[in-house]
Formats: sequence, C-alpha cells, structure tokens
Amino acid sequence: MKKITGLLGMAATILCCNGCISEEAGMYLLVGSYSSSAENGIHVLSFDEEKGESHLVSGMNGIANPSFLVPAYNGKRIYSVSETDDETASLFAYSFNSGNGSLQLINKQPTNGTAPCHVWVDSFDQLAITANYNGGSISIFPIATDGSLQEAIVEKYEGGNPDSERQSCPHLHYIYSSPSGEYVYANDLGTDRIYKYNVVTDNEKTHLGKGTPSYFQLPAGEGPRHTTFHPNGKYAYTIGELSGNVTVFTLSPDGNLDPIQTIAADTLSAAGSADIHLSPNGKFLYASNRISHCMVIFTHKIRHCYISLINHTLYIVRVHIAVNINTVLGMRTLTMYRTC
Repeated sequence: MKKITGLLGMAATILCCNGCISEEAGMYLLVGSYSSSAENGIHVLSFDEEKGESHLVSGMNGIANPSFLVPAYNGKRIYSVSETDDETASLFAYSFNSGNGSLQLINKQPTNGTAPCHVWVDSFDQLAITANYNGGSISIFPIATDGSLQEAIVEKYEGGNPDSERQSCPHLHYIYSSPSGEYVYANDLGTDRIYKYNVVTDNEKTHLGKGTPSYFQLPAGEGPRHTTFHPNGKYAYTIGELSGNVTVFTLSPDGNLDPIQTIAADTLSAAGSADIHLSPNGKFLYASNRISHCMVIFTHKIRHCYISLINHTLYIVRVHIAVNINTVLGMRTLTMYRTC
C-alpha cells in the first residue's frame, strides 16, 4: 500500500501521514528545506521500506523556505509553508501525482503573518491553518473542493514580557487537533499559552469558534512548542522549548487540558527542546533537545497517569532535528521534524 511521508530535510522537517495512494509503489518521502525560490526546495523521493533505500523522483522550485509541509488526509494534495519573514510569507497548495511522484502547483495565498513555521490540515480537508511565529498569529485558510486555498482569516494574539529576549511578544509555533477532532489548539511560545478553539460544522462547512476557556496558561518561561496525545485520548503531553520540561495533561471530554505532572526533558537548561511523540502503543514518550543533541525516552504508567524517565540518548548529527517513531513495533517508519 502506498503512503506519503512528508520529510523536511537537512535543515528542516520530516512529517508523516498515512494517506493511502495506490497499491503499486511503496512510499514517498517529501523533503523540504530552507532554500531560495530558484532552487528545488521540495524533493520527492521513492522509499523502499524493506531495503531502507531512497531515490530522487522529482523536485519543485518556486517556493522560498518550504520548511514544513503536510499531506492532505486524502493523500492527493500537499500543503507547504513558505517561511519568510516578510510580506511574501505564504501557504502553497500542490496536487500530488502518485503514479509518477510529481507535484503541480494549485495556488498559493499570503499568510499575512510572517515566518509561518507549521501547517495543519483538518481530517475533512476543508481547513488549513498556519502558525506564524514572528507574526504572532495563525492564518485560517478554507480549502475548496479542488484543493485550492481561499483567502486567509488571520487571528492575531497579544501579550508577552517586554523584558524577555525570547518572550517579548506572541510566537505561535504549533497547530493541532484533539483526538476526537472536536477541538483545535495553538501553542504560543511567546506568552506561555495554549489557545483552544471549537471545530464547528455548518452546512457541511468547517470553521473555528472560540473555545471555553479561550486559552490555558502555563507557568512563566515554559515556551510551549509541540504537543502530542496518548492513543487512548485521555492525556496530552507538551514540551516547553525554553524550560525543557514535559507537561502531562489530562484531556476532558470538553477539550480542557488540566496539568498533572511536569518532568524535565532537558537537564542542561539549553532552552532548545524541540519535538515530542508517543509510540503507537502509548507506552513510550520521545522528546528531543536539539541544542544538547539528545533524545529523552520516558515510559508511560497508564495506571498512575504519570511518565518516568528511561534514559537520555545522545545523537551526533549536527543538523537540528527531532525524531518521531511512527511504528515502534517493526520500526517501519522514522519521522523527523524541523526545529528552528
């Protein structure tokens, strides 16, 4: 069965989705980068899961800094940010040909918020949302039936500590949904907040409504970056880029996050924690620290709701990456995410 795996590469990200495409070829890797629009910033590679071999299939230029991309749930389209720090910052929509591995531009829309560093697409392929790091905002794009992006609705945030070097203003970093798909969250590194939205469907159209409460306040200096959920849908885990902590939350049926544990993932206070993911069986939690070049592995005690440290694993690769094991049993795919 054919799968698309987004892999944003050497100075960028890798992300994976189980969009099933065809029965013939194995898997595609989509590799993005920080590059000029004149270069092939996105590369498509074929990947042989049994041999662990990849081969370049095609490339795509015309986009600057495609640092994070995500496949649509139907596997037929790809959405990529153009992470620039000026008015050219945009979200690009591509169609993906599973027969020959080629990409074709559908359209692009400005984010109207600088440095979009993450993009999320809902499970019905009706909304794409970017987290605009330097813009202090999120951009909500309705998706048309042909996959094209409509004009963005921008949600701008306020707050921050003027005396803080890293938290003087909002820095939106990550967009994600609850396991049920009923709620969407936005992690703001700059204000130590996780914003909550309700997913509303009217006349078969999806949009966001303000959550209750509208945000969850974390302790000062946490810098929430990425979040993952337990497969049972009852717990969430957020890594703080600045604190180096992992915060464990219970997730209530109404989408509220209640902290129950905080544990250090970065014991060196390097202020560079990056990504966090659970194994599919929910037993192991992986957190990465890019400045100290280590992976931290926790075990999850489901009976007691808490996590405990197993070990720190150093990795030598100097590029700043975070790693997500998509399938621990059998080790079928390894997914890495950009850290900037």
